[in-house]
This record gives sequence, C-alpha cells and structure tokens, in this order.
Amino acid sequence: MRRGLFLLLLVSLVAAGAGLSRAQQGQPVATNAAQYKFVTRSHLPDCQSVALLRGNPRTEPSITFEKFTAGCKIPWHWHTVDTEIMMVQGVSLLELKGQKPVSLGPGGYAFVPARQVHLFSCEGPCQHFDYALGPRDLHYVDSTGKEITPEAALKAAKEKPGLIPAAK
Repeated sequence: MRRGLFLLLLVSLVAAGAGLSRAQQGQPVATNAAQYKFVTRSHLPDCQSVALLRGNPRTEPSITFEKFTAGCKIPWHWHTVDTEIMMVQGVSLLELKGQKPVSLGPGGYAFVPARQVHLFSCEGPCQHFDYALGPRDLHYVDSTGKEITPEAALKAAKEKPGLIPAAK
C-alpha cells in the first residue's frame, strides 16, 4: 500500500510540472530528502521549514517540501493561485472556511482553490509536498475575513493554539 501511495504522489508531482516554465520542463530533477536545503521565512511560523524543489515561487509555479513541528499552525489565510498538498508523514488538519475540517495522513491529498480561506495545522511532526500553480503569495486574515499583517496573524496563532482531532 505504501508503494501505491508513493507512486500516486510521484505521478501527481510529474503532472504538476506541466505548469512550470519551458526551460524547467526540459530539466530533469532527481533528489532525496537528505539533500533538501530547508529555510524558515519571516512571514511563516517558526515551526515550519521549507525546501524549494523546483520553480521560482516569485514568478512561476513551484514545488516545495515542507516540514512542521508538533502542534504547528498556519493561521487563516489565502493564496491568489490554486495549491495542491500531498502529505508524506504525520497527521494534519486542513480547515477550509465554510467546510468541514479534513484530517490528512500519509498519502493524503488536498486541492485548495485560489482565494479559498483556510488554515493548516499538524498534531505531531508532519511533512508534505506543496505545489503552487503560479507565483506564491500568502494573505493572512482575521476571523472576519479582513486581511491582517503576518505579525498580527502569527502573534494571534501563538496565543490561541489550534485543536486537532485524532486521525481516524
């Protein structure tokens, strides 16, 4: 079963390459997690680290591998492009505004349409691939949907940790 999930993930990532620039489409990429270069970003929680695998997040579609520590929460936010998430390890909770929360485990997949307000959190340590179908951005919002600064969003998230239901 693990092999089937891995193959599904691999096929998804290959198909994801269709949105990359012509120059990148012709360039083979083969790497292992031990070679990833992880960074943290000031507009993201300290509990999240990101490795860029392909693309330029500022100008075109990109694929990242993201790691989260136990209890990590990305507060309510939205992106101007569609995003796909493919879980590798751990259990996460994806909450889409106006919909029932979804628990994702290894092999789990989610498609988040552009401008869909959502939050993401991890019960324990978790990892996923994230494919942005265009230039990446992130717009944090408060409980009323009003856009707020990353500082305000991250401060509020630390004060109000998210609750994550157990995986089924």
